[in-house]
Amino acid sequence: MLLKRESRVGLALIAVGLVPVAFWTVWSLTRTWRPVDMPVSLSQGSHFSTGEFASNLDAKFAIDIDSENKIPSDELGCLLGNGMRSTCPSPSVVRVRWSLYSDGTVLQGTSDDTTGHGSSGPSGEASRTIGFFKARKGRRYKLDGEVLADGSRLAVTKPRLRISVFDTSYESSLVIGGLLRLICAVICLIGGAFLIDSFLVQRHRLRT
Repeated sequence: MLLKRESRVGLALIAVGLVPVAFWTVWSLTRTWRPVDMPVSLSQGSHFSTGEFASNLDAKFAIDIDSENKIPSDELGCLLGNGMRSTCPSPSVVRVRWSLYSDGTVLQGTSDDTTGHGSSGPSGEASRTIGFFKARKGRRYKLDGEVLADGSRLAVTKPRLRISVFDTSYESSLVIGGLLRLICAVICLIGGAFLIDSFLVQRHRLRT
């Protein structure tokens, strides 16, 4: 009976360790951290539209133009106007007017409202934030954009429009997920130790 009890405890602990991680992983993988990722043309007069996309998060989202590292990082930062360098030989070539539609409401803005917002990656990849909006869980959105300046010099960098979570929701989920995996791994190890101990004791008794 003692051996059976130890085995049951071990299996229960392993289940307690695996089930929460499985549920959290499924939840995280089904969140719309980045609902839009599409190529765009930055030639003056160009228009783009995302089509409808849904949000299953209450979070602040950023509207970004991302560019690959196809030209020197200094030049790329200046062309994007993302505030990477304090002095640039010419103004940013990224000027976009955007409109966000949702359930009969319209939110509008331009990239001029977000001058200096951007980031750069370790290999020189860079992004320029052209706007922000607060998404509500369960609502559907559509973003339309009009390019106001000639950004054709960025064509070689294969610019993409990306809409992704801007606030700490994503980072928080990574931290919580990491802590949960650590705690559950310890619980599973303890459960495994119970099973191994039960197996060894039973094996010893059978031999004697």
